[in-house]
Amino acid sequence: MSGTYELFQDFWLLRAYWLVGLPFLILLFFWLRHKRGGLAGWNAVIDTALMPVLVKLGHVAYPQSRWGHLAPLAAAVVLCVALSGPARQNDDAPSFQNLDGIMLLMDMSPSVTKGGSLDDAQAAAAYLLQRVGARPVGLILYTGDPFLVSAMTIDTATLEGPIAVLDAELMPSVGSRPERALGMARGLFQEAGILSGDIVLITDGGGMNTAALQETLDIVEAGGRVSTIFIPPDAQIAEANPEMPPPDEKALNQLADAGGGLAIGMKELSDLSDLLKDSRTEYLAKSELAPLLFDDLGRYLVILAMIPALVLFRRGR
Repeated sequence: MSGTYELFQDFWLLRAYWLVGLPFLILLFFWLRHKRGGLAGWNAVIDTALMPVLVKLGHVAYPQSRWGHLAPLAAAVVLCVALSGPARQNDDAPSFQNLDGIMLLMDMSPSVTKGGSLDDAQAAAAYLLQRVGARPVGLILYTGDPFLVSAMTIDTATLEGPIAVLDAELMPSVGSRPERALGMARGLFQEAGILSGDIVLITDGGGMNTAALQETLDIVEAGGRVSTIFIPPDAQIAEANPEMPPPDEKALNQLADAGGGLAIGMKELSDLSDLLKDSRTEYLAKSELAPLLFDDLGRYLVILAMIPALVLFRRGR
């Protein structure tokens, strides 16, 4: 079970697994109350005829109110919720721009640039740039070799121009070697000190092989995630050029599955943008930096739990 759970915007449970104890606490309360006769347990060891006398003398006291019965349960439930770490994002927290980043890997092989899908690739990249929030973004173009267009930057508008002018004659090499682009992205993450990065492959699936899968597994091991956007060639162009390598959507699905990301088409871009935008907060909530970036409200609930606990110390309750 994940230790972090988003309640709603700006509010999180940092240790949500503690809530598993709530149903067990309730079951334990009712079992003890039934088995021990009001939680005191004196009925099991004192003669039935003697019990009223001891109660009258004040030597044995049962809770006299419903609240007295429920006080232990109420205190335990509030403590359990407190331990789950209800928290809100701290607006005054410092900004850590190098904690995570996004690297876009665009396939510029002939099957994409001359297959009628370059426009879709450009549109997908531009869409993500506008919706990734404050995360830094970098851009790699690849054919048989990868070429770094831009290191990661929070000024994503500077990437829109280079993406808009891409064409079929731009790249100095041919082929499709996504594993080299993935390796370059992994190296850039390491150099920049990225703790949690996302890599997005925008491609028709050409060149996917075991080397690309291994690079993806290495990225995941380092704390990253790989998603894919499938851009199929134009059907008429592909039919007129039978020598063109066929698209491979299945290979992209396998790669994204191994990378812990999403495998989508052009119609699901919003799903991926939501994932990329939200992952920063989710990662930070699970990291050791959470105390700096979130106000843990659990300590205040501990104080609240003392109210029903005080009832347990009151005579004649």
